Amino acid sequence: MTSRTGHVLARTARTPAASGTEEVLLTTTEAARHLGLTEGHVRKLARNSAIPAEQGAGGTGWRYRRAELDAWDAHRKEIERKAA
Repeated sequence: MTSRTGHVLARTARTPAASGTEEVLLTTTEAARHLGLTEGHVRKLARNSAIPAEQGAGGTGWRYRRAELDAWDAHRKEIERKAA
């Protein structure tokens, strides 16, 4: 899938959450863009279990739940704000 500008867009998976709502799973590229970090940094955080992530079946890459990333990012920003 491509955007109007010709950029390739990753397919975002939607899975049913326990609450009956859909939860959005992001690829590493999407998670990096969402958090304003590089893909390499996001992968490193995932490998070190420093960010909420799951490895795809058969090692097909990392997947990130948007809601969990948002909570992690808010916590990270709060810590940075207190440290400043």
